[in-house]
Amino acid sequence: MSTSSHRYTSSFKRGFTLIELLVVVAIISITSAFILVRQQRFDSSTLLRSLSYSVALSVRQAQVYGSSVLGTTTTSTGCVGGNFSAPTNTCFAAAYGMDISMPSHAPVSSYTLFADLDNSGAYTVGGSEDIKIFNLSTGYTITTACALNGSDLYCTASCPPTVINGVTVPLPFNATTCSAGYLKTLDIVFRRPNLDACFSTDHEPSVCQSGQIPFYSAAYVQVSGGDNTRGVTVSSTGEIAVGTAGT
Repeated sequence: MSTSSHRYTSSFKRGFTLIELLVVVAIISITSAFILVRQQRFDSSTLLRSLSYSVALSVRQAQVYGSSVLGTTTTSTGCVGGNFSAPTNTCFAAAYGMDISMPSHAPVSSYTLFADLDNSGAYTVGGSEDIKIFNLSTGYTITTACALNGSDLYCTASCPPTVINGVTVPLPFNATTCSAGYLKTLDIVFRRPNLDACFSTDHEPSVCQSGQIPFYSAAYVQVSGGDNTRGVTVSSTGEIAVGTAGT
């Protein structure tokens, strides 16, 4: 009886072996690493989606300014084509827009909301037309901005990809050709009182002036971060959409 009890007690007190402990630790480490990576990707994707909607909302904000009233402090000579209020030195510009400048065709992390004070139909560099400069979060950039003319797509950098039947092709908007690095700037302009959008570039800088015939029919802005990419599309009728890259 004593011997049986002793054996039972010894068996009951026996713990894990070193190998068993190492296996358990390895399993926990692998599982934790997998969950952490998935969480980081989820956070990155969620933030990118939020940023892309912020870009779309900035376009919408310019559209609202173009159809309502927003005053910008300037001089009477600096207010061309708009309405100037002398008591407050305020110019109610004829058009408002969003400017994306990529002079070296490299990704940028900011864009500008502006008032077209000189009535040029495009953003004037120097800061006098700035309403607000938006900066993207660290690690996120605008990788390309494009304008569509007919079946030709002109971009500031690489052509945005899209997937058709599992095949990646760099031609959104049903474009048949895409010229990467053709543009350096893209302006999305709204002229009072219309809600329609006009698109101005460094190659067609004055097409958004009053009375001019629009040259481009749509614009595309691609926001990227990590392995994720989102696209913001603006049509000439003023429709704004957010989706996956290239759509």
